Amino acid sequence: MIYNFLSEYLSIIIFLFIALFLSIGFILANYLASPSNPDPEKLSAYECGFEAFDDSRMEFDVRFYLVAILFIIFDLEIAFLFPWAISLGSLGALGFWSMMVFLGILTNLILELEQGHILIADPSVFGDQYFHRSIVLIAEKRSSGILGFILNKPLAYNVNEIIPEITSDHRLYYGGPVQEDNLFMFHNAGDLVTGSNKINDKLFWGGDIDKVIKLVKEGILTKNNIRFFLGYSGWSNNQLEEEVNSNSWIVIKNPLKDKILSVDTETLWKNQLRALGGKYLIWSNTPENPFQN
Repeated sequence: MIYNFLSEYLSIIIFLFIALFLSIGFILANYLASPSNPDPEKLSAYECGFEAFDDSRMEFDVRFYLVAILFIIFDLEIAFLFPWAISLGSLGALGFWSMMVFLGILTNLILELEQGHILIADPSVFGDQYFHRSIVLIAEKRSSGILGFILNKPLAYNVNEIIPEITSDHRLYYGGPVQEDNLFMFHNAGDLVTGSNKINDKLFWGGDIDKVIKLVKEGILTKNNIRFFLGYSGWSNNQLEEEVNSNSWIVIKNPLKDKILSVDTETLWKNQLRALGGKYLIWSNTPENPFQN
């Protein structure tokens, strides 16, 4: 009976003894050979960069939940790669390219930066006083760099406080950290505003300010046709590409066309994230400052 038992489980018993021997050996080696110089920092518990919690029911940063959920989502998606890799030889070209499409969707293929495209500040980036939760319209792309305007940062005053001739209550927006003392604008009036720079077929930026004042007074340029900014957002050559590659920005085509002038700016960032779907649905519901939760 013992012989039969050993013949069936001998290999397992050997592995158990090897594991036990190695465990005891490592413990003894650590006790005998490692330097011992305890201090309060070494003796304190380490919990993901935070000081140890006194109470197990104490609230902690909501981002830990989000990271855990994202790990689950991506683990499930990566699991599809194993059966595909094993059976790739029999799947042929169709199986190969189907997976390439899947991986392209999974990794959110980056659009080439072009005029008229939208930059969505990645929700995982915190603490940027200028671009946190911002939506930026790329207004101009040159070999020397890129110019854009933040769409969803309204200021507390109207344009008539800068240009008294404009009596209507056009809200001023914060366009970006470059030339913050200068007034900029973009509109959908096209050739009606002389000197305008074309963004795409529907949108233009800049132009003759006297002509703009006249069109606003005549009611041709309403709040749904033009937007005024203090400052603009600028990037030198390849700077924005590097930020996109480091996942600071999500690049999409402008889904609203010229209607982007009339959308609710307060919910613009959240709505664009929700439209992306997937993992961004989770981020769109997070509070603006998760550190306070």
